[in-house]
Amino acid sequence: MAFELETDAELPLADSIYCDSLLSIVAGDVLKALLEAGVAMEVALTRLLVDVSTTQPSSPAKASFIRKDGDRHPFGRKFSEWTEKLGLDPIGSFTFDGAPPKWHETALELYKLRNGVAHGGQVGISSTFHEVVKAMFSAGALLQYCRSQREQLGLPVFSMPANISPWQQVMLCHDAHFSIASGLITAVLA
Repeated sequence: MAFELETDAELPLADSIYCDSLLSIVAGDVLKALLEAGVAMEVALTRLLVDVSTTQPSSPAKASFIRKDGDRHPFGRKFSEWTEKLGLDPIGSFTFDGAPPKWHETALELYKLRNGVAHGGQVGISSTFHEVVKAMFSAGALLQYCRSQREQLGLPVFSMPANISPWQQVMLCHDAHFSIASGLITAVLA
């Protein structure tokens, strides 16, 4: 990430909000962490769908997404329907090294928790810290899915150091210890 810091490259909003959610969970602010992770997922997915819908060649599905304001549809519909309609890889079969099992199901549950926080200031159920951390990793997996789809389609992707993905950086968050490092800055939060 040192190159991005040196060149003032703009971190995608979804990634920035997701990093905030990781800091919130380490600080013990579960509600804020859930809210931020849910927002990060929606921003990443919506941005992907909007960008895909404006690529060439045009298609009936892309035109329908634009005409029906698909970017304004509920998260679950974008997640389950629009990814498929726009020809993206099925979310349910997307995996990568270190991916949480059934991450896509947990991501949908996380979004429901996000709604509880956003609309009522609470989650409505008693979530354990472990469940919240699991949800945080599912949000990271969705961001990885979006990044992967962008790369496959030749859409712009925030660059990372050679052989390092944002998911690998997220793996540094473990047991409430979070380590952040770059060529310019090193910080450890515990």
